[in-house]
Amino acid sequence: MNNRRPLLATALSATLARCMLLAADITPEQFQRGVERAESGNAEAQFAVGICYRDGTAVERDEKKAFEWLEKSAEQGHLKAQYNLARCYEYGIGVRKSIIEAKRWYRRAAEKGDVDSQFALGYIFYKGEERFSEKDEKAAIGWFEKAAAQGDASSRFLLGCIYEGSIKLCDLDKALYWYREAAAAGDKSAQARIDELVAIGVGKEPTIVSPGPIVYAEADIVGDSNVERTRVKAEHGDVSAQTVLGGFYAEGTLGVKQDYLLSVAWYRLAAEQGDPLAQFELGLAYYIGRGVEEDYDVAAKWFIEAAGEPCPAGDLASYFLGEIYERQNEFAEAVKWLRKAAEQKSSQTTNAQFELGILYHVGGHGLAADLNESAKWMERAAENGHAKAQFFHGVNLLMGYGVEQDAKAAVAWFRKAAENGDADGQHQLGWCYGEGVGVEKDYGKAVEWLRKAAASGNAAAQEYLDKLNAR
Repeated sequence: MNNRRPLLATALSATLARCMLLAADITPEQFQRGVERAESGNAEAQFAVGICYRDGTAVERDEKKAFEWLEKSAEQGHLKAQYNLARCYEYGIGVRKSIIEAKRWYRRAAEKGDVDSQFALGYIFYKGEERFSEKDEKAAIGWFEKAAAQGDASSRFLLGCIYEGSIKLCDLDKALYWYREAAAAGDKSAQARIDELVAIGVGKEPTIVSPGPIVYAEADIVGDSNVERTRVKAEHGDVSAQTVLGGFYAEGTLGVKQDYLLSVAWYRLAAEQGDPLAQFELGLAYYIGRGVEEDYDVAAKWFIEAAGEPCPAGDLASYFLGEIYERQNEFAEAVKWLRKAAEQKSSQTTNAQFELGILYHVGGHGLAADLNESAKWMERAAENGHAKAQFFHGVNLLMGYGVEQDAKAAVAWFRKAAENGDADGQHQLGWCYGEGVGVEKDYGKAVEWLRKAAASGNAAAQEYLDKLNAR
């Protein structure tokens, strides 16, 4: 079963990747000199002082002062200050939350070409109500396209997500195009989506589901004796044979002409007789709109039936139920099913653990944020080899989110993520070498990893690489 990564996880991944520490590992004396320059009106110094106060670098952390200095710098047109000021308004850092002000400052920087602001503004429009703003997929596309044109892999991936999952703007050919663009920038999740879309015929010929009665035609089976015996058993009411025949039609294997309509028909016959695998496959058909119109409610009905059985199909059904409830902003219910999937052994166990880490981090929609619980599940996914989870676990260790702060351990996890091809992990590992955080400073290694991240479209890595080279 291919991975269908939830959009929330993807978006949070892209957002947190932009939240890495920006201030260098400076001394209190250097900080004080920066304050003097900032007080004289230097916008770059004001920005740096604001970041130091925000992150507690060389000075006691003070979010209110961080906001004040970032505002001074932003008012002078400093793009990164504008971006970080917008983040203060979006997340209530040193100031009362205001999505209106956040959008205003993101827009100012985005219109001048700041790729992080373009992504952030697109994300606000993309998430809509979930982020306390009106959802506008067309506006999201506009800003994501601007960021994508600058090589931003996350924006490319989310463009694919919109075109795949939107009710009004669904265009699977465009989705495939943007997933391929994201994959070319090194996004591992994009490749999984490409595989699934290609598997259902996207990019080869139009995938059209025609309404009307289902015709069971022997001509569709070209002669394999095993298939013929299975068909005969299925027509005589053998439930297992009906499920197997549904799989033959879905996959187009053993000489069977692929036909999603017939696949759904056979799965339905078996599902209605209580076969958990058929119930799962029928739910999956409604979940992805294969052979039937996409319908999450009907998909959930069949997944619930399958999830009630102690079997691999039931475990997979639990995972997809979690995805459905997550997409419907019912986080507490999503966690219930993802927990069940995360505690079992299936092809989606690690993904379920990762998504639990994401949901507990952001909270909302009936679920209380819990950094300790988030860190626990993220660590499990990381230990199971999930590259993005390895990056996030490193972030948790670096920042002390739900775990004891440990920069050396953070570097070890950034290295695992980096070696597994995660651009955010490569960026952060390069930053750690560049600043000597958790590891001895090493300019050569910093450049090596930053270049790899930048080659994958990570704009923040390129920006830091430029600053490192300018020192």
